[in-house]
Amino acid sequence: NARLFGGLLVSIALTVGFVLCIIVPMCATIGNLISAASLHICLLICGGSKQTFDTTFRIVCYAQAAVMWVLIIPGGVLAVLIWNLILVVIGIHKGHEVPMQRAV
Repeated sequence: NARLFGGLLVSIALTVGFVLCIIVPMCATIGNLISAASLHICLLICGGSKQTFDTTFRIVCYAQAAVMWVLIIPGGVLAVLIWNLILVVIGIHKGHEVPMQRAV
């Protein structure tokens, strides 16, 4: 009985791990697409979009690299949010060739 139960737990753990390996990247990609779409719409409204949506999506994805700092800095969520915002502003400034004042 104990051996059967242990095998069942291993099977469940492997299934959950496999599902998470598929779902987490999909959710991250969908979240980045939604963020980039809303940012690009704001750029279009303000007249600051000189490049395509592709550029905006790359800016958002590169800025999301800041999330890795949460794993390194204990309680670094606030630092990550601030750094992510800084990276997006710099990305808009450089990628869309918008003046820094307007990018902010």
